[in-house]
Amino acid sequence: MKYLEELAVIGNEPLCPGYFKMRLRSHKISSSLRPGQFVHLRVTDTADPLLRRPFSFADAGDGWFEIIYKVVGKGTRLMSNMRPGALISGLGPLGNGFFLTSLPDHALIVGGGSGVASLLMLAQKLVELGVRTTFLIGARSADGLLCLEKIRSFGCEVMTTTDDGSFGFKGTVPKLMSKVINDGKLNKVKTTIYACGPIPMLIEVVKLRKGLPTFVSLESVMGCGMGACLGCVVPVRDGGYRRVCTEGPIFSADKIDWGKMRG
Repeated sequence: MKYLEELAVIGNEPLCPGYFKMRLRSHKISSSLRPGQFVHLRVTDTADPLLRRPFSFADAGDGWFEIIYKVVGKGTRLMSNMRPGALISGLGPLGNGFFLTSLPDHALIVGGGSGVASLLMLAQKLVELGVRTTFLIGARSADGLLCLEKIRSFGCEVMTTTDDGSFGFKGTVPKLMSKVINDGKLNKVKTTIYACGPIPMLIEVVKLRKGLPTFVSLESVMGCGMGACLGCVVPVRDGGYRRVCTEGPIFSADKIDWGKMRG
């Protein structure tokens, strides 16, 4: 069920350079969302910016939910200056989300940059369901690693990597994932990979996964969020296209035509 709801800002604070966490008061949306879904926000009544923007749910509770966003344009700059009591129009929950009907023995969660936010509720839920969960977090440098302590509080094993080697493993998060897989500790364990991040990162994850079942959360600019405008379609292996906003954002990696994806 989708709802159009007026949301009130409860809190809005910086997490690390360029990133903010916003908590919004909500009753209808917060009570019906699941991990992997998103909300479509319009931050102003004016024509600039005109379109709503998608934000993954990072956390939720009784009467509220949180998003984590990176300041990249006019809309997110406006958001970063919002104070408690400010109002935002929200449409959601949208997208398919993660359906955890068949659970692995081990979940290997791979998050890069702002993609980490899309995987937080999934990690928490998997741990609650008794799944051994390893969360790999990647960023360009140490000050871009998101939500380390929060993820540790779930009970996950956490491994970090930075491109410049300033914290944890030196290299990209797909390379850290490959190292974990090639160490041999997963050979006798039913493992599923869940990943979110930039398209080039996801392409590497798919190349290096050694045949492990993999689900990806795709990030896309979208106009309507309802499947009508076709602005967020991605190519699939059967020769057609799928809409990220309605048939995603969660896809089996096997269904995507990665050779046609653009980073």
